[in-house]
Amino acid sequence: MRNYWIIADSHFGHQRLIEKGFRAEGFEERIIKNLKCIEDNDVLIHLGDVLWSNTKYWMPRFMETKGKKWLVKGNHDTNSNFYYMDWGFDFVADYVGMEIFGKKILFSHIPQPLNDYDLNIHGHLHDFSEKRMYQCKNVLTENHILVKMEHDYRPITLKTLLKRRKNEGRG
Repeated sequence: MRNYWIIADSHFGHQRLIEKGFRAEGFEERIIKNLKCIEDNDVLIHLGDVLWSNTKYWMPRFMETKGKKWLVKGNHDTNSNFYYMDWGFDFVADYVGMEIFGKKILFSHIPQPLNDYDLNIHGHLHDFSEKRMYQCKNVLTENHILVKMEHDYRPITLKTLLKRRKNEGRG
């Protein structure tokens, strides 16, 4: 059975996140370790901001992750789609829309208007960015789901995200 795993904002090589106390020392290694749960037939959807620095060290480490790797580019993923595909991503886009598990889902980095979608699963806002939250206030609804790495540095399955939402009574 194929799982769809979601992560966002890995920011590999972003030392200032540690210096400012937003992330723990060694967070990148924890992310890499926690990606080992992904199997060969799974899909990992990265919702942007993969790297910050030290690309030649971090990108090969990240690419050791099993499964197909899709990148939904973030505001810090400024290279061409071909650049990321040359590193090993199987698919690269600014947004991805899917109809899956009975929902029309838009995957993006920055929260987007829902338009014809039931849900927008996104990253970008982290735990620590009231400024970013404010900038997106006219877009955010109860149908926006933020994926963030700050607590446990683990990917989450799409099924788990949707199940949590249903358990919260937001179907």
